[in-house]
Amino acid sequence: MLGGSGHTMEGFKGFPFREKEPLVKEYFKVKLGYFLAEMIILLVETKKYDFIEMGLHHFLTMYAHFGMYLLGLIEVPMVVDILHDWGDLNLQFSKMLSETHFSTILGVSFLINNAIWFYTRLYVFPIIIYQII
Repeated sequence: MLGGSGHTMEGFKGFPFREKEPLVKEYFKVKLGYFLAEMIILLVETKKYDFIEMGLHHFLTMYAHFGMYLLGLIEVPMVVDILHDWGDLNLQFSKMLSETHFSTILGVSFLINNAIWFYTRLYVFPIIIYQII
């Protein structure tokens, strides 16, 4: 689905007592730092119309990730993080373009972002969940 040849369940063998790869732990910590930084930026910058929704989103995401880290279950949110990161890269690029006069490139970026979002979150994610269950 995403270019790999393995099975999703291979990542969960020995779960939850399996030894975590060092880079997986580091990636997870970087993601926690990213969510914390997003929360701080949200509190510092000018309040927008979606302040409450984004604040709740960032708080619950940090809560879930931190809880899974403490329980040693980082494989679960890692699946979600990896799928979301594909769309988030282009989303940040689109946000940057929205502050410029490049409306044509912004439109193309928006369409690409929608295609990535629909593919990863509405097609790939349910298939992975179905395979795990």
